[in-house]
Amino acid sequence: MTMETHKINQLLHRYFDGETTTEEERLLEKYFSEGEVIPEHEPYRSFFAGIAELSDVQGNKKLEEGLMDFILESEHAEKKRYRWLWQTVTGIAASILIIFGGILIYEQQQPFKDTFSNPEEARAYAQKTLMYVSGKYNSGLAKLSETGKYNKAMGQLGKVALLGQASKPLSKSLKAVNAGFSEVENLNRYTNSKNE
Repeated sequence: MTMETHKINQLLHRYFDGETTTEEERLLEKYFSEGEVIPEHEPYRSFFAGIAELSDVQGNKKLEEGLMDFILESEHAEKKRYRWLWQTVTGIAASILIIFGGILIYEQQQPFKDTFSNPEEARAYAQKTLMYVSGKYNSGLAKLSETGKYNKAMGQLGKVALLGQASKPLSKSLKAVNAGFSEVENLNRYTNSKNE
C-alpha cells in the first residue's frame, strides 16, 4: 500500500464520519475525477462523481438568483392582483351603502304639517305637557331636600369628632400611667427572678 493510498483511505474514513474540511473534500473529488483509481476505491468513483455534479449545480449562483427573482416577482404580482381586487370590491360596497343611505334619508323626509288645527287646542295641550314636566321636576327637587338632612347629620358627627379631640390629653395621660405600671411590673419580675 502506497503512501497516497493510505492517505486516501484516511480521508475516506474521515469523510464518511463527517470530519473532513472543504479542502480535504476537494482533494477526494479531484482524486476520483482525475487519473487512475486503485480497484479498492473504484466503488467510490461514481459516488464522488455525483457529488461533484451536485456541487456544480449548487454552485451555479445565477440559476439560484434567477429562481429567487422569479418566485419574488410571482408573489408580488399575486399580492398586487389581490390588493386591486380587494380595493375594487370595497369601493363597490361603499358606493352601494352610500346610495341606499341617500335613498332612505330622502324617503324619510316629509314636509312638516301641524298636529292641531285649532290654536287654542294646541295651547291647552302645551300647558298640560308643561304641568306634567313641572310636577316631575318638583318631585325631583323634593328628593334633593333630603340631602339637607344628610348634611345636618354629618354636622352632628363633626361634634362627635370634637369629643374625640377633647379626649386626646386624657388618653395621653393614660398612656403615661400604663407605661409606669409596666415599668413597675418589669421591676417586680426582675426582683423576683434575682431572689430565686
